[in-house]
This record gives sequence, C-alpha cells and structure tokens, in this order.
Amino acid sequence: LSLLIISLISNYSYASDEFKDSVVLITGASGDIGCRTAQRFLERGAFVIGQYNKNSKSLDDLKKSYAGRLELIYGNAEQITNFGNVWFKALQINKSVNVLVNALGVLRPSTDPTEIDVRIEAMLVNYHAPVLISDLAIEHFKKNKLPGVIVNLGSRAGYRGMPEGLYHY
Repeated sequence: LSLLIISLISNYSYASDEFKDSVVLITGASGDIGCRTAQRFLERGAFVIGQYNKNSKSLDDLKKSYAGRLELIYGNAEQITNFGNVWFKALQINKSVNVLVNALGVLRPSTDPTEIDVRIEAMLVNYHAPVLISDLAIEHFKKNKLPGVIVNLGSRAGYRGMPEGLYHY
C-alpha cells in the first residue's frame, strides 16, 4: 500500500531523490501503514513529519537512519479540538508542507449498540481528524498558492472476516 501511495503521487517515478523538495506530514505514522509510508518517502529524499499518538517506538529506527529528515509530533485524534495543532506544529517545524497522508485509524469492536462512546471515538479518529487536517492543508495550499497532495487512507486490512461487533465499519 505504501508503494501505491508513492506511485500515485510521484507519477510512477522511482528515483531515490524524487521527493527531495517535499515536506510530507503523515498522520498515524506510528501504525504499520503510516510507518511504511514514512519509510518510502524518506527513501526517496523527502523530509517527513510523523504524527503519533500512544508511542513512537516504530519510528525510532527510522529517525536514527534518516537523521535530520524525520521529525515527530504527538497528537491525539480523540481530542479533536486540539488535533488541529498537529498541522500548526508541522508548520513550526517547516514553514510549508506540500504532501499530507492521513493514515491514522482505529478499529473498536462493540457488540452493544448502546455503547455510543465507542462509535464516537472511532468517528473522531477515522473521519473527523482527517477531515480537519485536510481542511487546514487545503487552506494552506490555497493561501500560499502551492501545489499540494492529500491522500486519505482507511484500512482494516489487518482484520480477516467481519468479527461480531464490527458490522458498522
């Protein structure tokens, strides 16, 4: 999937420095898809800003390997009123971002239809947070007359079948 993202953005070019002038913000960078996507952009010369929530362990080796080209930002998408700060922190790290990859997501099983909190949490992370960050990116691109790319991902590929309690996904 990470190679597909790169292919779509790069017009199928695979040069090692094809993204050397790109600044990429990846939400959900500590997850499997986000981390692999960060790695692919770093391999192709990009400066990457990765958002993580619970821990950044999966990104630590990348940060060592690509010293000075990977910065990390903490942000909890469940706290939607503060999640926009991820975008503003990214702009403090680098004045401009021209690629946004929303790779964050949660899967919260619930067999009880009255557990509204579980569904609200999933919607905050899977829908509202990417929309908020995308809106801020579009505003930035327009204001600064920059070409920009936004890729929004949603994946439950790590799950086989449809376990009970996940029918709403």
